[in-house]
Amino acid sequence: MEVSKNLGVTLLALIFLSPAQAADPLPLFGYLENVRVGPNSLMMRAKLDTGADTSSLGYQKLEKIRKDGADWVMVTVANADGHSFSTLRKVVRVATIKRKNAPAVDRPVILIALCLGDTRKMTEVTLANRQAFSVPFLIGRSFLAGTAVVDSSKEYTTEPRCQEGKAQ
Repeated sequence: MEVSKNLGVTLLALIFLSPAQAADPLPLFGYLENVRVGPNSLMMRAKLDTGADTSSLGYQKLEKIRKDGADWVMVTVANADGHSFSTLRKVVRVATIKRKNAPAVDRPVILIALCLGDTRKMTEVTLANRQAFSVPFLIGRSFLAGTAVVDSSKEYTTEPRCQEGKAQ
């Protein structure tokens, strides 16, 4: 009985999963994970939020700069241990963030390297003052899609293990 039940589940999985999903499943992460971010791979706590489109990185200090006819930011990011990095980044766009019971706010969007598990890639992040939040980094669907599956009942399932590369 148990063998036929398991066989049925396996057959259903093969029917409903695409060939790529069946052969190469995406890694499973909890809704809270440790990640490495930025040019010096600063370890940070992050919330994986499938309800957010774009990731949001909390900053300690933000200075807007006009350089070569474009908007840039000098941003300083710190983790809970007090370690930090500062980086000069070109603003790739400005995102208007709608907020419940508050007026919308415009936030600069930059590209920055992010490592989750074995995946390291450049991703867009909005820069936000997240000092009132317990988690300084929110990772949205634009990073997660095609990269990871999130199980909201799990926390801290892995550590970032990315090889240092050209992504900054």
